[in-house]
Amino acid sequence: MKKSKWLFLIFISLFLVSCSNEDYNKEITPSLQVEEAKIIENTFEHHFLETKQYTIKIIDTSIYPSDKKTESWIVFTYDFTNTSPTRKQPNSCFKKIFSVSQEAGPEMVELESLQISNQESPFYKLEQLNQKKVNKGKTVTTTIIYRLQDPTALIFLKAFDPDDYSELGFETFTPLIETKNQQNQPIK
Repeated sequence: MKKSKWLFLIFISLFLVSCSNEDYNKEITPSLQVEEAKIIENTFEHHFLETKQYTIKIIDTSIYPSDKKTESWIVFTYDFTNTSPTRKQPNSCFKKIFSVSQEAGPEMVELESLQISNQESPFYKLEQLNQKKVNKGKTVTTTIIYRLQDPTALIFLKAFDPDDYSELGFETFTPLIETKNQQNQPIK
C-alpha cells in the first residue's frame, strides 16, 4: 500500500510540474508578430523624389530673365523632408540626386547652380534655408537656382539613385522666349 501511495504521489507531482511548465512556457514565450516592413525604393515621378534618407517634392519651377539680355535662370522651389536619423543639408542632397542640363548645339551642358547675394531678392530667404541642416522628420521649403546657357533651349532635370547612381527618371522644361508674366522679374 505504501508503494502505491508513493507511486500515486510521484505521478501527481510529475503531472502538476509538467502542467505548470506548460503554463510557464506560455507566459514567457513572446508571441512573434511579424510586421510587414515598408520597403522604400528610390523613385522619381511627377516632381516627387523618394529615397531611403529624404524626399524632395518640386512644388514650382520658374524661369526668370536675368539683368543681362542673354542670360536667364531656372528656379526650382521644393519641399525637402529628412527621413534619416542624421541631419541633412537640402542643397547637397539636391545636387547629389539631380543633374540639370541643357542642349548646347549637339552636346548637353551641365548647368551651374547659383547663390543669391542680394537680400532684396524674393528668393534670398528661401535659398538660405538650402544651406541649413535639417533634422529628422522636419520639412523645409527652399530653392535652388541654375544659370541657363541658352534662354530658348530645353532644360533637362535628371534624377539619379543615390545608392548606385542609375537614372531614376527625368523631366524637361521649356523656357519662355518672351514673357508677359509680370512675376518673372530679374533675379538680382
